[in-house]
Amino acid sequence: MSNYLSDRLREIGFSFICANCTKLHIGIKRGEKHCGHALRGRSCGGPIVELAFPEYEGPLTRQTIADICFRCGKESTRLIEVKGKGFVGACTEHIDMINKMIQVIPTKGKTA
Repeated sequence: MSNYLSDRLREIGFSFICANCTKLHIGIKRGEKHCGHALRGRSCGGPIVELAFPEYEGPLTRQTIADICFRCGKESTRLIEVKGKGFVGACTEHIDMINKMIQVIPTKGKTA
C-alpha cells in the first residue's frame, strides 16, 4: 500500500486513507491541494462524514479501513462508527482526535 506519492502525502499531513486515495493523487498531480473529488465541487470529508470516507477510491477495502487507523495506518484498536452508516479504525494515539465528536466503540475482532 505504500508508494512514493502516498508516503510524501502522509509526510505533509494527509491521513493514511487519503494518501492512498486515487482521487487525492489526481488532485495533487493537477497542482491542487485537495482530492480530485473536491475538484468537482464536493468533498469526501474524511472519517466523520456520511459513510466514512464515502468517496474513497484505491487499494484499501472497507474492511481494511476498519482494521487500520485512518490517520497513520497502524493496526486499529478502536472502531469509529459514523452514525450507523460505516466504520473507520483508529489507533490509541489518534482516537482522541475525534472521540468527542462521534461515538467510539471497542474493536470486536476484525469485522466492522
